[in-house]
Amino acid sequence: MNRTTLLAFACLFTALSCKALDLTPHRRIAGVQDNTYRYYFQDGPKKIAFRTDPSTSVDGSAGKASFEFNDLGTAGMTISRSSLTPDTPLEGASAKQYQDLAAASLPSGSAKVVLEKDVPNPITINGWTSHQYVFTCSYYGASLKRSVTILNFNKKDQLIISISATPSNYDKAYARGYAILNSIYEMKPGEDQKDPGT
Repeated sequence: MNRTTLLAFACLFTALSCKALDLTPHRRIAGVQDNTYRYYFQDGPKKIAFRTDPSTSVDGSAGKASFEFNDLGTAGMTISRSSLTPDTPLEGASAKQYQDLAAASLPSGSAKVVLEKDVPNPITINGWTSHQYVFTCSYYGASLKRSVTILNFNKKDQLIISISATPSNYDKAYARGYAILNSIYEMKPGEDQKDPGT
């Protein structure tokens, strides 16, 4: 392979990488405002904003964002990139493939796994299409409830959104996670400053 070919592949890889949704959370200069923290993800040239409350810790990298609901014990949410794409239908012949993908997101060592709910298109905001699987299981003796939502974020990005908590905290954790998702929007020019030092 000559140098010209290698350079062409490098340019193509760079172009494709720049177009992918990056799930690294960036803090915005607004800081705490109206009792919320404001963040954004980078999606090529676009910035995708979202907000959390002060009881939620946020961390992550290009492929996965993590949210810890500090006032709800071990409850939390993750948003990660799917190994599939929106080109693979959420229903029909590929439904079993998605159910297996959702089950694979349960913690290693989970026992007594039960699929409680299988819900088509539970999140319809922002024009998204989705499919949700709700599991209960035992994890090293503790009861765990987890929803796994496969969500077509746009034409090229499919995400896996997992919300986990003990059964007693699950409804509060799900409401917290849904509020974060519901806050997502594309930022306008002039909203792109970050919090100093972050």
